[in-house]
Amino acid sequence: MSKERIMPLVAKKIDFNKEEKIPFLVKKIVFHEHPDLDCIGCYFLARTYSQIGFLGIEQAKIEFWPQGPPPDGRTAEEHEKEGTICFDVGEGRFDHHPHGKCLDKCATDLVAEFLGVSDDIKLSRILGYIRMHDLEGPSSISRRLRNQGLPEEIVRKVSLLEDSSLAALLTAIHKQKNSNRQILEEGYSQLMALYNQQIYFWTEVKEEFQKKAQVWQVSSGDKIYRIATIESNIHDVGSFSRTKEGGACNVCIHRESKSGYVYITGTIFSAQFLEIAKILRVLELKKRGMVDETFGPFSLTESRFNLCPVWYLPRNKEGEVFMIMNGGEKAKNVEPTVLPLKTIEGAVAWGLKEEVLSESCPRDCCLLEECGFYPYFLTRCQKIRGFL
Repeated sequence: MSKERIMPLVAKKIDFNKEEKIPFLVKKIVFHEHPDLDCIGCYFLARTYSQIGFLGIEQAKIEFWPQGPPPDGRTAEEHEKEGTICFDVGEGRFDHHPHGKCLDKCATDLVAEFLGVSDDIKLSRILGYIRMHDLEGPSSISRRLRNQGLPEEIVRKVSLLEDSSLAALLTAIHKQKNSNRQILEEGYSQLMALYNQQIYFWTEVKEEFQKKAQVWQVSSGDKIYRIATIESNIHDVGSFSRTKEGGACNVCIHRESKSGYVYITGTIFSAQFLEIAKILRVLELKKRGMVDETFGPFSLTESRFNLCPVWYLPRNKEGEVFMIMNGGEKAKNVEPTVLPLKTIEGAVAWGLKEEVLSESCPRDCCLLEECGFYPYFLTRCQKIRGFL
């Protein structure tokens, strides 16, 4: 006869100072007419976390009122007692109007606080965006940049992003759909898609990064660069490396386990990506036994180097390199690099440590082919040669 393990009874500690949250039993939900992003954000939170605060909301009747207090002369609190919840309308607990009631919070913030999810990192981008749009306006960033005197070209690009944002998409939906309910449901679907992406990012991607990534650092002068190295089939680990939780890395070296392709991404300058790319391309040629081929400083910095097509340097309109890549979804015909990760790490460190020169370098003239650094045509060497 098997023995049952008997667990001891543990008295539950009760915090009498903490207010117990009692969910609403929702019979009806009310929004203002022509629901905007803040209004839809309330609906998204209430439905997503219905078991915490809004039981029955999925089956609740939906109404739309004009902005302001309830049109029947009663208060939002009186309606709440009957199971009617007002979001972003009615001047109740979930309405930050009239202006002055909450200068730094929107209605979505009020719902998030009630639900206790204001600090949920999976919601931080969504809540931050809704708050910025509702309290500062749809063109707040471009307007602020223009007021700060930034070049009009930068302001124009930011304005273009604002015009293509989620809020702009919802404005387009307003023009296409006559039904307030359709607008509400379409906006909810868009926010849910963003939320699911954030769940994936802060669970699967985070777990993968924390399990497999090695974070190390390189010092160059008074600058310290944090670098992550990871072998993984999850593409977003590079983005996670730049978050605070990912170590706020300046560079991520990511090798895909399945394909063997390597991506080097980060927040370093174009010139630094180029220095690293020069080193990688020469090391790749040496590893493949092609050291006798002739090449120069300009061919090493081309987006596509025909002699070594393994490493590609994407450039933006200004000609700046923003990553180094070896193959990918759009370039599956490219061979994976033959360089091991340790060699690639060395190339990244060498490229970032601008003060490192050959021990044989006299520092006031160039030894040319006699120097082991010569094939790489590094910027630091070209300065000694007087080219720069």
